[in-house]
Amino acid sequence: MSRACLSRLRPSNFLLAAALILVMSACAGTPTLYDYLTVAPAETQVWNDFMPGSKPSCNAVLRLSVTNASETDVTLTDPEMIVANGPDARPLRRFPAVVLVEDRRVRKVTIPAKTTLEITFRSPDYGLEPVDTELSPRARLAIRMNSSLDLPLLFRSPIVDIFTTQ
Repeated sequence: MSRACLSRLRPSNFLLAAALILVMSACAGTPTLYDYLTVAPAETQVWNDFMPGSKPSCNAVLRLSVTNASETDVTLTDPEMIVANGPDARPLRRFPAVVLVEDRRVRKVTIPAKTTLEITFRSPDYGLEPVDTELSPRARLAIRMNSSLDLPLLFRSPIVDIFTTQ
């Protein structure tokens, strides 16, 4: 390759590298909700209920320990929960979650600054369509909520076995 060709490539490579560095530095400074909150799973359960005298249903519970390490109160709203297939995270059921704080049903959760709350998310009282455990014997729960910081909370639980009650 001639020197003329090499000299033409260098400026474009320089511009490409500069653009890449600019984009990467812009992304590195973007805050997430996890800059304010620490979230840890306390309990994850998914089960099919086939009790005699009741309609078969799938139920799910996700309990999270949420710590607000920031100096600002954070409010979480609009919970959506997904029961997903364990290995490939393919959604199996999607629903608005029931939210409980200290065994009290709430519409939104405000986590005061420098405080830890245990928040329980569960399926609706009527349950969901049972999951075929032959096709999906293991599941994970995912929760999505909006926050007062305009940053969404997105959390996926560990994978658990789907059990059956009879």
